[in-house]
Amino acid sequence: HREAITAQCLRNLLKKLAGRRRGDPRRRMAPEVLDWAKGNARNEVETYHFNQVIQMLGNDRFWQDALSTYKDLKVHGFSPDTYTFNVLITACGKSGRWEEALKVFEDMKEDKVAPTDSTYSTLISACGKEGQWKEAL
Repeated sequence: HREAITAQCLRNLLKKLAGRRRGDPRRRMAPEVLDWAKGNARNEVETYHFNQVIQMLGNDRFWQDALSTYKDLKVHGFSPDTYTFNVLITACGKSGRWEEALKVFEDMKEDKVAPTDSTYSTLISACGKEGQWKEAL
């Protein structure tokens, strides 16, 4: 029989994958692990787990996959938090996608999630890297 996976076990597994060097193909397993958990340990999956995957994808410059994971979070009935939006804006910024970063910020406001100083700093950075810092103001 299968042992039950706990939220902490899932956190640890995703953290272990995130600890791999960028470019390590095992890092790309994170979305698959999350998908598996949604089907096999649904009650243990938390917004935190989605955030871990979004951050990892963003750090590896897979901004489209990060956005897809964010959409998946919402489809499955989870509520994005400030950290979700901050790592998503960062993911877009690291990939030079300042327009997408602004769209994420608009989603944040629509979801009535309060931006923090970190949110504004991240947004200005995302736009500023592409010479569009005024767009963030």
